[in-house]
Amino acid sequence: MVNELIEVYGTYSIPEEVYRLIQLEMNLQKEGLSLDTIGFIPITDYYYYSITPPDLIPFASTGGNGIHFGFLTDFHDVRVLKDAPIVCVSPTNDPPVRYIARNFEEFIPH
Repeated sequence: MVNELIEVYGTYSIPEEVYRLIQLEMNLQKEGLSLDTIGFIPITDYYYYSITPPDLIPFASTGGNGIHFGFLTDFHDVRVLKDAPIVCVSPTNDPPVRYIARNFEEFIPH
């Protein structure tokens, strides 16, 4: 899983919040549960659609219709991913990319 995450995140440090999300999913799976139940699945490997912005690093999907959430890096202008805007890509919608939150903290408050 680590190599796959490095492929997805490239030169960026993977935010601790993403690791916690993945750990939560692993803990739930041990109990026979999953975040899939609420339509929020952590992405741990390369996950892009042709409509995905090239400067987006996806971290979760809904599990349906190609909908996924990611950090918008503004072509590496954002230095720390947890400060990057969060967008939702929905390939079948028009427009397919929607701004969701200013950063990960606003998207999923601790």
